[in-house]
Amino acid sequence: MTYTPAEFDLTGHTALVTGAGSANGIGFAAARILGSLGARVVITATTDRIHERVAELSAAGLEAV
Repeated sequence: MTYTPAEFDLTGHTALVTGAGSANGIGFAAARILGSLGARVVITATTDRIHERVAELSAAGLEAV
């Protein structure tokens, strides 16, 4: 179990991340970090690759749509 300081705990919050379609891009990296801090992550992109990114986040145990 990883300890998250209270000021970084995003449990109960929702983060909207745009431009998260690329598996190696900064948008997807930000979504992973926000999700790991407890946020529900809503991600968007201009391509259908976004569905693959949602699946990856979900497989990692993060709440993502």
